[in-house]
Amino acid sequence: IAHTTGDDVVAALQSMTQQYNDVRSRLDSLAEDNRRQMKEAFANARSSQRASVLMVTAVTVGSVIAPSLLSFFFIRNLTRPLSEAVEVARRLAAGDLSVEVRAHSEDEIGEFSRALQRMVDYFREMAAVADAIAAGDLRSEVAPRSESDVLGRAFQQMAAALRALLADAKE
Repeated sequence: IAHTTGDDVVAALQSMTQQYNDVRSRLDSLAEDNRRQMKEAFANARSSQRASVLMVTAVTVGSVIAPSLLSFFFIRNLTRPLSEAVEVARRLAAGDLSVEVRAHSEDEIGEFSRALQRMVDYFREMAAVADAIAAGDLRSEVAPRSESDVLGRAFQQMAAALRALLADAKE
């Protein structure tokens, strides 16, 4: 009745209120810290997601562009010598023997270019023989390059026939 218990209860209640406020303040501080950390984590996750999307996009674009560039250069390296060979064939078909064929590689296209140059050389040789015969020089000998060399055989037979004709005319 001397209010000792009441004062103790009030003091205990005030102490508990103080402790409660301290705990609540700490909890609020922790909750605020957690909210801030969650915001940072989400911001980092969004940043990582953007970086991943950019990386995937860059890899995808690179995966499309690199083969495209390789194809472009490969096709260009293939078509350029073929275009040159076609031009040589056009000029040969028109009777122009001044063409030169350059082999740019050691592959099939290079072999084709070298074969085309041998053909140009053969036509030049046949033209030189024809020019000599036309000028009256029948001493030119034509040796066919193979059994299937129709042009070479024709020139050989023509030269032999002209020699025989000339020998007959001399007799």
